[in-house]
Amino acid sequence: MTEKRICAYCGQPFETHYPNKKYCSKACCYAANLKQKRDQWAAKYIPRTHTCKECGVEFTTECGNKHSVFCSPHCAAVNERRREHATERHKQAKRSSKRMRKKLLRCSLGAVSYESLYERDAGICRICGLPVHREKGVDDYWDGTIDHIVPLSKGGEHSMSNCQLAHRVCNSLKNQCGDEFVVDWDEKKKENNYWQMRFTQYTQLMMADQLPGPGVNLCD
Repeated sequence: MTEKRICAYCGQPFETHYPNKKYCSKACCYAANLKQKRDQWAAKYIPRTHTCKECGVEFTTECGNKHSVFCSPHCAAVNERRREHATERHKQAKRSSKRMRKKLLRCSLGAVSYESLYERDAGICRICGLPVHREKGVDDYWDGTIDHIVPLSKGGEHSMSNCQLAHRVCNSLKNQCGDEFVVDWDEKKKENNYWQMRFTQYTQLMMADQLPGPGVNLCD
């Protein structure tokens, strides 16, 4: 006698001759058994507290977490990128890129002074809208840089009209994401602990120099 039932895994109706059959197919049976094993593993799992090797934030591991030494996949990716940057292959590529950049700058007719650019842009990063520290080279991430609106590699000129003031970290994010790019740090710092840590460094840097941004509450 055929009996209509609902699959205990996928919820789809099926017909069967067997009184004890709960699943509509072997695939659903396998997936259900796998889920049961994972649930049993999760129930026995004991969370551990670690300090993230990248951002230094304490976090509690979750069952099945592949990045137990990092608080998030982003921190894991940043750490991997840092190791890659230490390789000789990357250093050679960096040197080649610098030689090409110098060649492009020599071919440019314009002249750009960082001090003039800082004054023209009123000390404001044109990518995120937050103040740039007045001291050049003050920080590896939040130092002020000259950003080419249209990159030199795409035919942009090294001129005041094609340059803008930008934090080093904002400039780097723009390079990863394209030309039309802005950073909203109120949103960016919510993505993960890494960006929260970087923004905290920025607030400490600026507050130490008593340089709160115009209309910006850096303590938020």
